[in-house]
This record gives sequence, C-alpha cells and structure tokens, in this order.
Amino acid sequence: MIHVNGLPLSILGVYQLLPCVISVVDGIIGMEGDGPLFGNPVPHGLLAVGRDPVSVDITCTKLMGLSIESVPHLELAGWAGIGQAHRIELQGVAPERLQRSYKPPPSEQS
Repeated sequence: MIHVNGLPLSILGVYQLLPCVISVVDGIIGMEGDGPLFGNPVPHGLLAVGRDPVSVDITCTKLMGLSIESVPHLELAGWAGIGQAHRIELQGVAPERLQRSYKPPPSEQS
C-alpha cells in the first residue's frame, strides 16, 4: 500500500515519518542494472553509515557513479529540504578510493 503515491513520494514519506537514529547501507556487494531481482553483483567493499538517510543515500548514489538527478526521490528530497542533500561531511576512506561505475537500471540508460 506504500506505493499508492508512487515510489519516490513514498520514500520521501518514510524519510519524514520514521525517526532515524542511524542509516546503514551494506554495499560490500552492490548490484547494478535491473535490480533487485535481475541485476548483476558488483564487489564494492562499501559499508556506509550516517545519521541522515538522505545524505547516506546521496553519498552511495555518487559512489556508484550515478547522478542524483537520475534518482527521483533524492532529487525531490534535496528540492524539498528533507535531510541534508548539499553539505555532506564524509569521514573514513577517501571517496575517490571507493568510486565505482555502476550500470544504471534499464529505464535510466541512455
């Protein structure tokens, strides 16, 4: 029933409604292409943790080599001021060492 407003707006609702103590993304093995069922695994070696799920998702999207504009809920979150979309402070391994180039989902390929 969460998809009644469309996936991007539903994700924004989750960002706003659920209190977040910590957001964790397991990207040790990522997935590119037509995920989550038909994508291809990508050994990435990434574990991202933060207090703001929007900034964690934006950071992971960038580390996958994808644009924020290609992910509707992240672009909307930045526009609406939900979470921290612009001034993200990173700690740990330098982002350049974690950068990969994932194939986008089929609907986003040019």
